[in-house]
Amino acid sequence: MSQAILEGETLKTAQRRELEKVHSNLWSLGLTLVTFIIFVPLGASSALRDALGGGDTLLSMTLFVIVFSVVSSLITFPISVYYGFTREKRDEMLKQDFMGWLLDDLKQMAVGLVVSTILFVGLFSAFRAFPDLWFPVSLAGITVFFAVMLFLSPKLARMRFKSAPLENPELEARIQVLFSKAGQKLSKVSKWVFGEKIKQGNAALVPDGLGSEVLISDTLMESIDTEGIEVVLAHELGHRVHKDIQKSMIFAWFSFALMIAASYFAMNALSGMGGIRGATDIAALPILLLVFTVLSEITGLARNAMIRRAEYAADRYAMQQTKNFPAFERAFRALAKDNLSDPNPPEWVEIWLHDHPSIEKRIAAARAWAQTG
Repeated sequence: MSQAILEGETLKTAQRRELEKVHSNLWSLGLTLVTFIIFVPLGASSALRDALGGGDTLLSMTLFVIVFSVVSSLITFPISVYYGFTREKRDEMLKQDFMGWLLDDLKQMAVGLVVSTILFVGLFSAFRAFPDLWFPVSLAGITVFFAVMLFLSPKLARMRFKSAPLENPELEARIQVLFSKAGQKLSKVSKWVFGEKIKQGNAALVPDGLGSEVLISDTLMESIDTEGIEVVLAHELGHRVHKDIQKSMIFAWFSFALMIAASYFAMNALSGMGGIRGATDIAALPILLLVFTVLSEITGLARNAMIRRAEYAADRYAMQQTKNFPAFERAFRALAKDNLSDPNPPEWVEIWLHDHPSIEKRIAAARAWAQTG
């Protein structure tokens, strides 16, 4: 019988953190509903719209989205502090002090505010300007939006964590061999500087011109040997070979299309409630966000299932390329310990909240592949 992945107090901590993920998600859903009630049935949304100029101009719509987003963030801020800072400091996963964490959080909120303002003002402008063609125009808009976000992904990856040259010729040579065997273009390999802020480790491939840049966190390199990192990167490369990013983008695009259509009809159906004037009224934004939240939970079940299958396929690709199950197992055991991940969460939690299979299942599957060749 193989040794348990986590034991004792470490396992108990990982299981507690798993339960806290459930609590965090429930709090998020509950506060979204509270925000909706305050802004729509109780009339705060229409009052804010009128106070900011009536919502008939691009400026007033932009101001509405900004003010609403700031108020919504203030409502959820205590939850963000607890789950993002207090819990992480308690479990020794976060190395920053409160001000450092807060500045990073505010920076991410600012970027999110810019993105959401462009998205929502664009949608309501389309609803208003194209009463008969709002759906195809909206779809064209989100297509452009997705393309821009993909283009910006390298910068977003460095928004909290900076990068530096790797300066590890042996590892870079192994990575170059992996890319060559896969027929993929490698642009460069960089160190992702996590260690000054958090304990967790990660690795990623991000677009870089016609190729891909490999980002490997310093924390990952501290806890996993070179062979283990090679397996992890072979897994990430498997996603690229299988075109999993494109598949996820297509799924997200169709999910967005469904959410936009459902939101449009919901906003018209609730016209009159709390002074809302239908789908062309920026004050209906809380309705749109409630529909987005509910449908995200529903479509998320299918999305998670799809990604879990892709993760198994990428694991198998990594095993085929490296033929090194011991390194695979060492790497994922280290990831479970460093990230305090429950190696075997309850099935219902995995289905609901996880887009990766449990580490115990992944190791078992990899062991079976290794045994069958």
